[in-house]
Amino acid sequence: MRKLAIFLLFCLLLFPQSIKERIEEKWSSLKTYSATLVVKQAKTSKLTKLDPDYKYLFNARKTQIYFQAPHSLRLEGTPYGMLRVIYIINENKYLVWVPGIGYKKEDKFKGIDRKTLSLDFGIIGPDFWNDYDLKVVEETKNSLKIEATPKDNTRKRIIWINPNDFSLQKSWKMNSLGKLNVAYVFDNYFKDQSGVVIPRRIRMFSPDGELVAEGEFQNIKINSPLPQNLFSP
Repeated sequence: MRKLAIFLLFCLLLFPQSIKERIEEKWSSLKTYSATLVVKQAKTSKLTKLDPDYKYLFNARKTQIYFQAPHSLRLEGTPYGMLRVIYIINENKYLVWVPGIGYKKEDKFKGIDRKTLSLDFGIIGPDFWNDYDLKVVEETKNSLKIEATPKDNTRKRIIWINPNDFSLQKSWKMNSLGKLNVAYVFDNYFKDQSGVVIPRRIRMFSPDGELVAEGEFQNIKINSPLPQNLFSP
């Protein structure tokens, strides 16, 4: 037994895990995520200019989030008065639906960057580690800075994770020119029974450092069963 332990240790030293393998090992237990985003403040006009998708998340005082790995997302809120708006992404399709007035818009989109959903909520899903080439570009005692290049060469991501528990600290969305488009900062963490460490607070900053949105994730549930029809466009 001792010889086996020594051999395994030797193998780990000789063939250390890649950053992809380390992230996957820590986060692969997460299959579904749901939460209520309570918006504390939001400059929605500025958010919309940064990315039109944000208006569905931060225009409502509360938004219900349902995520199923790897590429399924449903948002529900009331950003326009009393009208409920439902926003669904499933693989490379999306739907905007306003049941109260019968409005429905469906379309397709291209690009791995558009269907990378988990990072926006402070979690790291297979939509990230499987679809991007990852490279550690800076390492400190408390943070790993990772440059993530999508395999279809669309917009890059830069993230910072805690090297001890692999929680997501910051996430930068880059534009098509490789410049910062919007920065997410996460904090107020808790450890779920599945072993992953999840943030309760999100803040979003524009490229010039202005705080444009702040919210709190409440009623967080990890790996609770979600009906498949939630994500049917």
